[in-house]
Amino acid sequence: MAIDDDHLEDFVWGVDLCPQCEENVAEIQCHSCGEMNTISCIQCFQDHSWFGEGVLGFVHEDDPKQEKMDLCGLCKPDIERDYEYLSKRAKFMSQRLEEKLHLSWFKPWMDAINGRMVQSYKPIVCLAIFELANSSSRHIPKVKFVERIAEFFFELEIQFGLKHGPRPNVIHSIVLDCIDSSKRKDKWRYVRPQLDEQKIDLIWDKLCEMPLAKLHTPLHTDPYKKLFHVRENSISLVHSSLDLILSNKSALSRFAICRLGEFLEKHNSSSPRINQKISIAWKRGGRPSIKSYISEILLGFHDPLSCYICGDGISGTPDWDHVIPFSHIGDNDLWNLMPTHGTNSKESRNCNQEKSDRWPTEKEIEKTERRNLQLMKWLDNCGLSKATVRKGVDDLGYAVENNELRRLWFR
Repeated sequence: MAIDDDHLEDFVWGVDLCPQCEENVAEIQCHSCGEMNTISCIQCFQDHSWFGEGVLGFVHEDDPKQEKMDLCGLCKPDIERDYEYLSKRAKFMSQRLEEKLHLSWFKPWMDAINGRMVQSYKPIVCLAIFELANSSSRHIPKVKFVERIAEFFFELEIQFGLKHGPRPNVIHSIVLDCIDSSKRKDKWRYVRPQLDEQKIDLIWDKLCEMPLAKLHTPLHTDPYKKLFHVRENSISLVHSSLDLILSNKSALSRFAICRLGEFLEKHNSSSPRINQKISIAWKRGGRPSIKSYISEILLGFHDPLSCYICGDGISGTPDWDHVIPFSHIGDNDLWNLMPTHGTNSKESRNCNQEKSDRWPTEKEIEKTERRNLQLMKWLDNCGLSKATVRKGVDDLGYAVENNELRRLWFR
């Protein structure tokens, strides 16, 4: 990997590569700090003294008092023309350099995500960059970038109604306007046509003004440390930054979600499981499926099936209603799911759809609490596998002991 002379010093420390000849290899230990730093072989050391203060001599491994160092590959007579040796060393040096450059780009992205925030833009912008970055091109088109961010704002609003900060958010307001102008408001594909060219330009201008311009880069004056460049109609990722993203997408995205969750919790204190909600919204609103052990327990206990809302029997497949609405709780908890008439039951009514996101009544809370206590006793002798029973007891035990259902209901 070629490095121009002006920036060679930034990368040479800790890499087995002589900065003078770029071929000779050696390790040097500094008398001052004790660190092992690669500068050059002894021969190149004698010819060049550019590397400044701190490296006062060479220390032999076996005798710290003896100033001695082996010569590098090119200087040793016995391997002077050993091409295989030099090829292996060159490959090793290249790998070491790649690792060092890779790590040098990780911290700037962490700093970018972790910088000071007054709105939710910064981690959302990072999430969009991480997702849209791909190996075929380092350029992220403006329209595609804006659409992805607007879609995320839409999902957070429709699914969970979360606030984005202490003041009105420009992008959030534009997305709300799109929702209000749409005949169908439940799916992004119906709302997307309202995001016209003018609105796209407004969002892009806002992103360029705030998060894209202010993402923190510690060495922002150094063009080699830019994470990306903002063009008129795209974002261009620096090659090393792109490589870092492609090999660490999952870790970077999780960090961005955690950082966004930390910020949104301050402005949505009554809403639990913020990180879970962010993950669902980022995945385009797809609700997680009910875990198999929960379905097994619920179907085993509720036999025969009856709707907890109207009280009538269910002859087909039930819908499992979230007593505390999913929009508030953000997950499928055993202690919060009750059987109702739904789209797959044979009866004509759909109690689950009628309830929708309605807050439960006192009667519905009491009925669910009684069911949870009965379910705890039933699990003692239910005939299900030990693993299923253990998970069910853990879930129910925690919820009953901490009065989770009523605690969340009071909110």
